[in-house]
Amino acid sequence: NKFVIGASDKNVAVCYYEKEQRFWAAEMIKKRPKSTVTTVAWHPNNQLIAVGSCDYRCRLYSAFVRVVDGQPQTSNWGTIKNTGDLLYEFQSESGWLHDVAFSPLGDNLAWVSHNSIIFAVSAADPSQITMEVTNYLPFRCILFMNESTLIVGGHEFSPLLYNYNQKQGKIEFIEKLDRQETATGRQSVGLESKLFFLI
Repeated sequence: NKFVIGASDKNVAVCYYEKEQRFWAAEMIKKRPKSTVTTVAWHPNNQLIAVGSCDYRCRLYSAFVRVVDGQPQTSNWGTIKNTGDLLYEFQSESGWLHDVAFSPLGDNLAWVSHNSIIFAVSAADPSQITMEVTNYLPFRCILFMNESTLIVGGHEFSPLLYNYNQKQGKIEFIEKLDRQETATGRQSVGLESKLFFLI
């Protein structure tokens, strides 16, 4: 019942359908990013959004709209009050953000940047940002399979599987998900290759 727009002019708009007026309205984020918005992701509760941008930051905003949502839902990330409230601002090392994702329950947040680093943070301790510096080509997308398992994909031509351990503050590489070459020299394609359609 809502969608969000991130623009190159730094603006972020939370849009919803106004039934009485019969048109789509937009609530603008006031404390907007300081550079081009490159990626957005919805929290499972439909009242929080994560926004990544070219200023090397991932921000967590309230996307609560009273006329649509009624009452704010409980969130481990903090109190949800008004549309556009900035709950957290996470600083990356460097490199603009390509993608951001919430875990299925919404308690973990992860993102990838152009410098091939994977970042993750948990609502249990938002002050502790975990990062994994890799030697791979830049990642373009990231996806939580469950609360701790991550898949990243991009210019490396193979999805990569990682495990996020919030308690130990680690993101650990598990394996590449590409297939072995066949006798014809062609690389077989598995279901995991569908990840690239997200790019």
